[in-house]
Amino acid sequence: MSRAALTFSCFLLLTACELIAGIPDIRNEAPKEDTDEPCAKFCELAYSLCTEEFTIYQPMACATACALYSDEERECRENELKQLQDSGRNERYLYCPRASLSGGDGVCGGSPCKNYCSTMSKVCSEHAEGMVTYPDADGMNAESCEEKCAVIPDKEDAIRGAGDSTFDILADHEGDTIQCRLVHLTLATQSEKFATEHCEHAFISPQPMSGRTPWCGAPLENDGEPTCEDYCAVNLAACKDEHEVYDDLAQCRAVCKSFEPGTLAMNAQENTLACRKYHSYNAAVYANPTLHCPHAGPGGAEVCGDDCESLCKLLEVGCPTEYEEEYDGAANNCEKACDTARKADPMYNGGMNYSIANAKKGHAFACRMYNATLAATLSNDDGAECAVAVGKTSCQFPEDE
Repeated sequence: MSRAALTFSCFLLLTACELIAGIPDIRNEAPKEDTDEPCAKFCELAYSLCTEEFTIYQPMACATACALYSDEERECRENELKQLQDSGRNERYLYCPRASLSGGDGVCGGSPCKNYCSTMSKVCSEHAEGMVTYPDADGMNAESCEEKCAVIPDKEDAIRGAGDSTFDILADHEGDTIQCRLVHLTLATQSEKFATEHCEHAFISPQPMSGRTPWCGAPLENDGEPTCEDYCAVNLAACKDEHEVYDDLAQCRAVCKSFEPGTLAMNAQENTLACRKYHSYNAAVYANPTLHCPHAGPGGAEVCGDDCESLCKLLEVGCPTEYEEEYDGAANNCEKACDTARKADPMYNGGMNYSIANAKKGHAFACRMYNATLAATLSNDDGAECAVAVGKTSCQFPEDE
């Protein structure tokens, strides 16, 4: 048996993703499927035109995914492939994702999240993610599902910018992106056995795999350590308005540098980036930002870290002069002084009401934490923010309206 034939045969037999991830690159395979028209024509085009890094269907998965499309959805995808064929295959990056389960950037079947929610309802109803209700046949619950899905990072925004698309069944088999969820969801369409394996991998909130990093959680070659980019994308999308814990992306990334990475394999309650990312997802999936955004914020709210330990790390980075002068450069001294300050604040409440909004209402400890995040962002050593953060001056809020 040739290597290509062996690879293809093994792919069809494998259902466990830990095995699939290690297979050779099969993106140039174009299997002939035993399927009825009109999906046969569509799949023939998809397999022949969308190859290499633009492959959008695993072997044998095109027919089962296509069977879920309405006539309008399939015809839209087929028309995209015909345009690609007419262009001489020069714009695969544009047309192939539109012919995938994703539908591209809102071209076929709606947004990637709309296609995700619709397909989850059809394929994974028996393997549903807790607290996520998928749309029914009449479209009820679609808005709620799509709103929760919207917090998932979209790789196309990071690579090409909004308005373009990206999709590759091997490159997108892991990593915290909507593309990864759609790759596993495409696999899940093939059978109940495949659905049992892959629906969980396609959940909005990444699920650990028996103590291992979830496929759609972080790049596996990174040992499951989450990235600041992914954390900030989820947090800023999930913790909005009165629940905001960061002003903007730059502030989130600056503060994130002070976190120990941790691993998404366990989602343990510890002072790590992994814990904060997990609770950022919880804020969206459980539709409870009031509870989870403080856990996911700079302090950790005694769930993803002790607030005083977190504050002192930020002071050491953003206010080194004040940190040395006030605490002799010792974390223990800083944390003791911080503990005294939070116990004196009747609004502290274990950090569970931390938000920028409350900091700007004049909540004393929240204001110190917020100023520490500002100092870390601005590298504003010995500035006004540092003076508030260490307690030398009073909170500058509430601001005059």
